[in-house]
Amino acid sequence: MGSTATGSAESFWREHVEAWRVSGQSRSDYCAALGLARKTFGWWAWRFDRERRPATLPEAGRFLPVEVTEMPVAAEVPTGALAMTADERIEIALPNGLAVRVGVGFDAEALRRVLGVLGR
Repeated sequence: MGSTATGSAESFWREHVEAWRVSGQSRSDYCAALGLARKTFGWWAWRFDRERRPATLPEAGRFLPVEVTEMPVAAEVPTGALAMTADERIEIALPNGLAVRVGVGFDAEALRRVLGVLGR
């Protein structure tokens, strides 16, 4: 089927959908009166409605403000506190699958810069 036939079909259905909207009739009554296939008519009405709606983009993820504090040096850890192991880290997982992980002794300023770039 060429583009002319598709354009003709679209034009045909667009005229009917617009006429139905101003007719005040139900979709079923309009289709029955003119011998139109109700399911096909419904699909075209849905398609034209979709064209009229503005495209909506998903809301971008946002970073919440956080305060990065210095981690205590091992000598400053109170007696009886759990000692941190080398594989302990802070992980920030975002809904889009992006994750930021920092280990013990991370550079707080570098993390601020990375989060600033990611937060655009």
